[in-house]
Amino acid sequence: MASVCRDLSVMPPSAQILIKEVLRRMELRGWNAILWETQRTRERAAMLHKRGTGSLDSMHIYLMAFDVVDGDLNNVKDMNDQPESYWQAPDAFWEDLEDIMVELGITRLFKAGTKHVIEDGKANSWDKPHGQFCPVSEQAKVRKMTLEQCEAYIQQRFAKQLAEIKAA
Repeated sequence: MASVCRDLSVMPPSAQILIKEVLRRMELRGWNAILWETQRTRERAAMLHKRGTGSLDSMHIYLMAFDVVDGDLNNVKDMNDQPESYWQAPDAFWEDLEDIMVELGITRLFKAGTKHVIEDGKANSWDKPHGQFCPVSEQAKVRKMTLEQCEAYIQQRFAKQLAEIKAA
């Protein structure tokens, strides 16, 4: 099985700041959120795609996506054995994670044909742990970028949020 990469340092510097902010805000809300995955190899993407839980051309491959799960559900010896156990978080965990990512402008994934926001104003993501730094409409463009171009893209797209985080 292709192993999971949880190394924050492989991500573009501005992405690291935003991910740390997601985790910090989750902690402020009382959660033990952990970074589940950063970079994904093509081998791992193919394995997840075959299983029906991932894309062959995932934004994780391009260092433009990350996954966060509930660290309080660490009930397996090896995190690679049963990763699904981490997805059994209470609804409130996922709602808080959703709210924080939306507040920061981090893209969530939605079922085709649905709106990005449901009636009560909450986002309605189908891939609960996932956040990415570009909208789906710009994924093709991002896939052609170098790491340096991805960093510049994140800096530009999240300039306001990054300035607020650094000022706090």
